Amino acid sequence: MKNNNFEKIIGLILNISPVIGIIILIYLLSNIGFTKIINTFHQVPLEFYLLSTSLFFLRFIIFSYKWHYISKKQKLNVEMLYLGKIFLMSLFYASVTPSSIGWHIRIYHIKKKTKATWEKCIANSFLDSMLTTLSGLFLASIGAFLLVEYLSLGYSLTVFSFFILNLVIFTVFVGKKTGSKFFNFFIGKMMFNNYKRKLNRSIELLYEDIPHNKDFLIPFLLEITLWFIGAFQVYIIAYSFSIDMPFILFLFTAILSASFAASLPITIGGLGIREGIFVLILTSFGATPEIAIVISLGGYITKKIIPGSIGLIISFIENLHNVKRKDTCE
Repeated sequence: MKNNNFEKIIGLILNISPVIGIIILIYLLSNIGFTKIINTFHQVPLEFYLLSTSLFFLRFIIFSYKWHYISKKQKLNVEMLYLGKIFLMSLFYASVTPSSIGWHIRIYHIKKKTKATWEKCIANSFLDSMLTTLSGLFLASIGAFLLVEYLSLGYSLTVFSFFILNLVIFTVFVGKKTGSKFFNFFIGKMMFNNYKRKLNRSIELLYEDIPHNKDFLIPFLLEITLWFIGAFQVYIIAYSFSIDMPFILFLFTAILSASFAASLPITIGGLGIREGIFVLILTSFGATPEIAIVISLGGYITKKIIPGSIGLIISFIENLHNVKRKDTCE
């Protein structure tokens, strides 16, 4: 009976955890006042939203090139333009799921296009997303220490710990020897012999054509560039309010809030956590809470929601086209 109760509690926690960030956001919005938030949104000129959104196209080109670079190293034959399309299609699901897990819907599309093994496609998506997380947390760690007087030493150390943890995970899984040992130790022990052979085969396929460590330098640097461009998109929204804050500190605030929030499984699309960090830091520079909220949400809309919506439309059109083609064949 006790075990059943324990399982129910764990299940409840897992079900509730992704909406903790949403609860925080609702609390912030209701505490500040929805009318104030709406009025503050109207203070941002339309051309600022358009300019911020337009910078996404630069991110689109860089991201597509970076993903294509990784795919080439894995000997996955796929065009850069196709990867760009999948990037847009996956972006919407990434922006509305905890820890951006919806991002990995692209595995299906890569498998369909390249005819490679599932394991190789999973490795491709994992490597790309881990580089995004690592580069973001690397910059977030720098930002957390630059902004330590506005946060706390404990918070800065927590962000740095997240970076170290993800670096260790990446290092372990990218190395075939260490990764194989992990899978065999933690998963292999729970399997019967027949499935162990299948596991060993899957591990071999997972590490097929895995890039060398030196091959990750260029994608990592490109990811750093992408994070700064994304932060500048948010800065354009913030420019409407003339906040007395050093430019570089604002960029690191935007990166810190976005990367740390995205790495937590307690929020959908980083909502709530990201806004809370913005309020905490920007109010120290004279911004009102409603301005901090609008800057955060405005940046989220121009960076993720608008481009993601374009991807959703592309996905819908492609699915409709596939259905019509299937009907024609029948």
